[in-house]
Amino acid sequence: MDVNKIMSNIRNGDFEDVKRLMKTQPEKLNQTTSNGITFLMTSCERGSIRLITLSTESGTDLNISNKKNQTALHSAVDNLTKQLQVVLHSSWHLVNEAA
Repeated sequence: MDVNKIMSNIRNGDFEDVKRLMKTQPEKLNQTTSNGITFLMTSCERGSIRLITLSTESGTDLNISNKKNQTALHSAVDNLTKQLQVVLHSSWHLVNEAA
């Protein structure tokens, strides 16, 4: 399966093809897009704990970096930061009311 198609599936939450690939061809987990993005990086951006776990258990290389020299860990931290910003922003009125 085409690496870009799988990345699109991950972003859209369609994990069946990805899970099948992980089980039948785990060596393809380390494929990258033209920008050096891996399945694991995309799973981290999406925040899919299930795919991240499946990827790591299937032996994906955690140290692959993209063209910006960032690894999946960077993607995970960026995603967490965005999620925290949303939570804090949505709770901001609670902080102001308590003051």
